[in-house]
Amino acid sequence: ILLLCFTCILHSSLSEKGDSLDTVIGDEAMPEKQLAETRWREIRRKKDSILYESLYRHRRHHRREEEEEKTIMKTLTMKEKVKTDTTTGHYPDTKTEHRLQYDDQQQQQQQQQQQQQQQHVQRLYDYVHQIRKPKHDVVQDALDDLPYDVNNCPDHPPPQYPIEWPILDLLHNWNPSNISSFFRPRIYQSICRFDFKTEFHKALNYREAELPFILRDDPQVLRVVERWNYPGYLSNILGKHVEYRTEYSDTNSLMFYRQPKLDKTPQGWEPPMKYIQMTYDEWVEKASQSE
Repeated sequence: ILLLCFTCILHSSLSEKGDSLDTVIGDEAMPEKQLAETRWREIRRKKDSILYESLYRHRRHHRREEEEEKTIMKTLTMKEKVKTDTTTGHYPDTKTEHRLQYDDQQQQQQQQQQQQQQQHVQRLYDYVHQIRKPKHDVVQDALDDLPYDVNNCPDHPPPQYPIEWPILDLLHNWNPSNISSFFRPRIYQSICRFDFKTEFHKALNYREAELPFILRDDPQVLRVVERWNYPGYLSNILGKHVEYRTEYSDTNSLMFYRQPKLDKTPQGWEPPMKYIQMTYDEWVEKASQSE
């Protein structure tokens, strides 16, 4: 009977509780009632441990939620205080006061930057107007055909804009083969000129209508004009000793042509121009010559 009871207790302990064999053998001398009480205490202790751990996790999660809620409420309360106290000029605490002072400093810095930017643009504007050549006047005969002033165009494109003339009238007024004078006092001009500062809205209307126009004094372009007119700027960028492919012609006309095939080339035909290698400084020197 004792052997049978010991076998039953051993089998029950190993299968249900998962205890080691050493623990069971150590409890062999214990009475059956005491052994059962010991096993019951162990099971209760494990359940209590699991329950305590679950409660601890729940409380910790609940505590974290409470802290997040307090932080949110504190932030909302601070914002409400700022809205209320800014009207009276009193600040709720030092942190809020410093933050408002920082915002004021940032706003002042932005205003200073805007003023500096405006001064810089005005300086570029004055510089470009100093080096800009005078505007060409419109030919008197063409003025009769123009229903608008190219330097003071309406907000929206007028009818029949832009006015066109026969190409021969333009060539008679400014013959491309006559290079005795670079400047013509009067030209045929029908495209409107807009100033970026005061007439940008007009340019947008003409662009929306998909019609040509001239926009002057764009700040982004003014910066490029200043750099390109600085002595040696382009020469240093392109290289003083670097040669580039250049179109060369014996006349003042750079004609477009297409090289015919060898079997179709007319006898005695020569290209109207040829390609040579030339540095930028050499090209500027040639391009600045009148003949």
